[in-house]
This record gives sequence, structure tokens and C-alpha cells, in this order.
Amino acid sequence: MNTKHFKDSQNNTFGLDTTSENWESFIKEDWIEITIEEAQAIANPPPSQIEIDLQKEKENIAFLASESERTESEIKVYERMRDRNRADEDDLAMLEALEDYSIDLKKVTKQKGWPLEVEWPVAPRF
Repeated sequence: MNTKHFKDSQNNTFGLDTTSENWESFIKEDWIEITIEEAQAIANPPPSQIEIDLQKEKENIAFLASESERTESEIKVYERMRDRNRADEDDLAMLEALEDYSIDLKKVTKQKGWPLEVEWPVAPRF
């Protein structure tokens, strides 16, 4: 199929099959022929800054939730090791680091730019 692409004065796009009879009769007076790339750009415009910001906020909120859950889960394991007297010095140090990290994560929402601009705390290696 051979297709020619057009746009009208409202920036609506149209594609016409040039192999069909009388295809030119479908062209309206205010239509302008455009390339396929122009048609795709009109049909799929890049996101606006507001859309970009909303996506970033959504990602930051989701990351905080998952990272907090992951950290709390690890804390429980290290607490269990400590409570059963099976934690060595490295385990106790990791428990302390995880608890500090958990507190730092909780404070992320109090940052001035939250949830768009975030300075993430450094996670311990676990």
C-alpha cells in the first residue's frame, strides 16, 4: 500500500491509500501534504514538562515505597538474628546501618522539593 500523509488546519493527520481509485478526491481544501515522520510527530508528540514531572513524581513515590519495604524486610531478618543470639558483629553493624537508612528514607518526604526533587540517602550494601 502506498500512503500519502496530510494534516489539516487543526493539525489532525490523515493517511490516504494512493493505490485506490480517486484517492485525490478525498483531499480537503485545507489539507497539506506532510511526511510520515511529521505525521508521527503530530500523532505522538513528546511529553510536556508537566507530564515529565508527574512521571518523575510517580517514580519517586514508587521507589520510596519499594525501598522502604525492602529495607524494613531486611531489618526484620537482622533483628531476628540478634534476638536469637545468632548475629555476629557484622550483622549488628548492618542492622544499625539499615535502621539509619530506614530513618533517612522516612525523612525524604520532608525535603523541600519532594516528590519531584529528591536527594536520596545512600543505601548500605545488603
